[in-house]
Order: sequence, then C-alpha cells, then structure tokens
Amino acid sequence: MRDQRLEERGGKRVDDVEFTFTKGRWGHLGEATLVNRVRSHQDVGEKWYPDILKRIRDEQAAARKTAEEAEKPVARDERQEQGISKGDGAQAIRAH
Repeated sequence: MRDQRLEERGGKRVDDVEFTFTKGRWGHLGEATLVNRVRSHQDVGEKWYPDILKRIRDEQAAARKTAEEAEKPVARDERQEQGISKGDGAQAIRAH
C-alpha cells in the first residue's frame, strides 16, 4: 500500500515527519520543532502562539479539502456518461 500511495502522490510522502522537517520549509530546526510542538499541543498554541497555530490549522484545512475533493463520489453527469443509472449501484452490489 505504501508504494501505491507514493505513486498516487508522484513519489511525495505526506506524514508528520515531512510536515515538520521538510527541507527549506522552515528557517531552522528550532522553528520546525516549535511548530511540531504547537501542532501537538494546540491548547498551548492558542494561548502563546496563535499565529503559528492559525497557520497550522489553515494548512490542515487545505489538506482535508484536497483529500475530500479527491474522494468525491462520481457526479450525476459522469454516471450518465458511464451508462450508470441511480438504481444500478445496489443491483451491481447484489450481483457480486
């Protein structure tokens, strides 16, 4: 599965380590470490580092939106192009 996910992303990994320590993303290791801590302890981030926490949450929201768009069900027009009607899904499942 790992290889499949890498292939889907063009060889790019997406995980916590990459989020924090991507080369060139942060000015230095200390900044990357601080961002990682704020991400892990958002209650502290709300009080002491609200600007960093906002940036983290914005990035997470964008990543979620991208993931949701990638998993959207086939649109009605696309179903018609593929010759699938509304009721075909349940019949196809029962046939298997």
